[in-house]
Amino acid sequence: MVSRVSVKQIYSVTNEFTEKSPWLPRTETVQGVAFVAINKWDTYFCKMVTGRSQDLRAGKTHHVNCAFLDELIAQRNSKSKAAVQDAMAVPAEGEENPKVPNKKRRVTPADRHLAPATITVMLPAVTHGGVSFAETSVRALWNVRNQQEIFLELDEEVLEHLRIGVLQSRDAGQEGRHHSAQTKAPAERPAGADAEELTK
Repeated sequence: MVSRVSVKQIYSVTNEFTEKSPWLPRTETVQGVAFVAINKWDTYFCKMVTGRSQDLRAGKTHHVNCAFLDELIAQRNSKSKAAVQDAMAVPAEGEENPKVPNKKRRVTPADRHLAPATITVMLPAVTHGGVSFAETSVRALWNVRNQQEIFLELDEEVLEHLRIGVLQSRDAGQEGRHHSAQTKAPAERPAGADAEELTK
């Protein structure tokens, strides 16, 4: 008989805003490394960052769709495309000089097999509320299309760097793009199983 049991590892992210209701983000493990989904419309991520859940009602708008995340996602997309172009420029076995097209073709999700599973993006230097982070590099999962979400290496310091960056961007009034094309993040929290806790 084939078992229908499924075992998944769940990560619990807590700080002073989520102690009673931890953020249980979606994750993907690639090459033994866990990557966390940072979605601009994830209400639980919003609460972890700001202390308040997302609210999209007219006159009460509260969210983390900001330029800081937009720029990070754009950087991921750009570097993912560059990784494919670089891979296409590598000579095939037995070929001395690769054929470089006169015009670079458009990179699509179907080209994923041509590029490495991860690329490196830079988290910019940020400061907010007396807390500062210098510019630092972090691994992200390859993607060239998604404008609402980015998977970054799951790390406590990376998450706090993101939180400070979002707060700085919001305070500066740097509204994010694609507001009308928002994608709803999963509303239900994963249930069951012991969680590996990341505390701040």
